[in-house]
Amino acid sequence: MNIGCDIDGTVVDFSNKFTTWMARQHSQYILNKDIEAYFPMYKIYEQNNTEECFDLPFYENAVEVLKRLFDSGNFINFITKRGTIADHEKQLQIIKLTREWQDKNFPWIRYVIFTGEKEYYAKNKEIDVMIEDDAGNANKIAEYCPVILLSRSWNRHITLHKNVIVAENWIEVELILNNFEKYCGTP
Repeated sequence: MNIGCDIDGTVVDFSNKFTTWMARQHSQYILNKDIEAYFPMYKIYEQNNTEECFDLPFYENAVEVLKRLFDSGNFINFITKRGTIADHEKQLQIIKLTREWQDKNFPWIRYVIFTGEKEYYAKNKEIDVMIEDDAGNANKIAEYCPVILLSRSWNRHITLHKNVIVAENWIEVELILNNFEKYCGTP
């Protein structure tokens, strides 16, 4: 199976560093549940704190589950909006650092795809399923393939497409993918 997987908010937890930065830099005190409204600000954070974006903690079991999925014959690509910024020099730096991060932590994952239009890869049948944290992205991608949405405080209040399956954690992601036909239909 071809699995697409987001990075920030899905594999790594950006929320604590981002909300701290918002408070420190912009005197904006936001709750994790409200982060989605500030996603455009995350691009500014990413640009101004590039190195910090590569020192984020992994969500519990994310690395281990992705490795087991790969070891059982699945093909996994990271599909991320990282680096989708106007500053070309910064963009190249973010792409370079993300690839180095991927080589260090996930050497068995072959590609990191940088795009602002993740649904393109589902529409063109390059992935069979996507693992995501952003409900807006999930709903767009779900027009073309099933999406496993990791439940986060910022996505719990959004109406979801019928092809979006919510998982509470990475162990549930693994359960869903290991029983794909039962939960998602035929890939």
